[in-house]
Amino acid sequence: MKRDRKFYLRAGVLASCGGLALALLGPFGTYLNGPFPERLLFWMTTCCAGVLLYGFTARVLMQRWRGRVVDWLSLFLGALLASVPEAWISRALALHLWPQLEANVPAWPVWYGQTTILGCLYTLIGVQWALRQRRAADAGTPPARTTLPEPAEGAFADPGTIVALQIEDHYVRVHRAAGSQIVLMPLKRAIAVMDGIEGLQTHRSWWVARTAVAEVQGTPRSMQLRLVNGLQVPVARSAVITLRSAGWLAD
Repeated sequence: MKRDRKFYLRAGVLASCGGLALALLGPFGTYLNGPFPERLLFWMTTCCAGVLLYGFTARVLMQRWRGRVVDWLSLFLGALLASVPEAWISRALALHLWPQLEANVPAWPVWYGQTTILGCLYTLIGVQWALRQRRAADAGTPPARTTLPEPAEGAFADPGTIVALQIEDHYVRVHRAAGSQIVLMPLKRAIAVMDGIEGLQTHRSWWVARTAVAEVQGTPRSMQLRLVNGLQVPVARSAVITLRSAGWLAD
């Protein structure tokens, strides 16, 4: 709940700043349509709607990227879809505020194209910011007042059956062939617990046991490991050389 409040607060600040900036700049000829207060109302309203539409779409897609490479194609298609209601809202509001545009209003495809340009730009900025936040969380450690819960010790019992470790916020998910457990600890500490088990960190969010790799998929630019339990684990480009040196990849 606290995280949701922060998300909506930041979204409101983004919409307000974006609306003010666009009202001052008056892009797409809006500087000719009327006085500043009307432009401010138009751009603030459309930006608020845009943050909700594009932000919701991007957030839903990003929830599916845990442990995966970013799917930019689905993000782009999501922005195109969100641009449909956004274009309708902005067009209806413009004609309401400035009836004189009725005779010269751009055709729907042109209006949709202009909307999509701004929508894709805002989506890209928002996703890049969210990815930086996620990376910072992945690299962090639990608060000092938090102690390792007792169940975490059991999660690492019989470490030879563990196939992978995966970061989820401040937690590590311990994957086995039949199910998984989640424990509160940083990934570096979890990897240290696996001392003696041959494995490598293939991605900032993943460590994989060598015996768990069933298949190497993709190319060095976009590589994944399929594990014995069906998991698809991403391989960072910087980790490809490490895997090749360790003999995980065929020459």
